[in-house]
Amino acid sequence: MEERGLEDCQEYHATLLECEKRGFPTVEDESNGVALTWKGAFATMQQETHYSLVWDRACIIWNTAALQSFLAYEADLATKEGCKLAISQLQTGASNLALSRQ
Repeated sequence: MEERGLEDCQEYHATLLECEKRGFPTVEDESNGVALTWKGAFATMQQETHYSLVWDRACIIWNTAALQSFLAYEADLATKEGCKLAISQLQTGASNLALSRQ
């Protein structure tokens, strides 16, 4: 994992939230002027298109939670500090996943 992977994900999420505050579309509507197309890793089609930043924000929340669970896995559970770090990362990751359900 890159040194700043988690921080980069968190910063990108904050940027997406700021874009939404400034009026970027939050409803999937083909006529809103935004079309984000890419090939998803698990997509059955060649490409998928979304018409707001909401899908991208949900994906980055998922990736952030995955990185936090990885950091918890990497923590030294033989020490009190390592256990605290693992618990903190897992709790924050779980909160992020709960947020993505919204």
